Amino acid sequence: MEVAVVILQSLLMFAAANIFGLIKLFDTGTAVTVLASVAACLWYMIFGIMPTMKKQPSKRIKALKNGTRLLEVFLISVTASAAALVYFIFFSDLDGRQIAVNTVIAVITQFILFWNGTIRIYLTSVQLGIKWRVVGAVCGLIPIVNIAVLIKTLRLTSAECDFEAEKL
Repeated sequence: MEVAVVILQSLLMFAAANIFGLIKLFDTGTAVTVLASVAACLWYMIFGIMPTMKKQPSKRIKALKNGTRLLEVFLISVTASAAALVYFIFFSDLDGRQIAVNTVIAVITQFILFWNGTIRIYLTSVQLGIKWRVVGAVCGLIPIVNIAVLIKTLRLTSAECDFEAEKL
């Protein structure tokens, strides 16, 4: 069930991050454009504040779980956004300006999502330790390696959440 929720949240985050391109691609009317834009903004803000609704044993574990969820959703939605960018460039009728605007919006929203989750887990995780924090900071700019480090970090923080929830 948890995997389905993460996938659904990732799809919604992908839609929110790429709302400009999706609206232009499907050439929606004004009312649909306004409603979709408002819904995407609301989803983004609410999800950024409360990624999970499940009660946790402590505020620290809740913040850690929320940070882990944000980064899980980031990993999936940024991959989908990259695929959408390839589609927009090579297979859609969008012009260069529209693609550039969508890309800027997607990069900014994904950037905020990433740092929101990273700050939460760096401030609340005990198991992560100094080693993985430094490795994450150093490898953050190295392509492919940064993804591997992010996945390892997510495994550590997810295991910590599960362990702490069982312990308390």
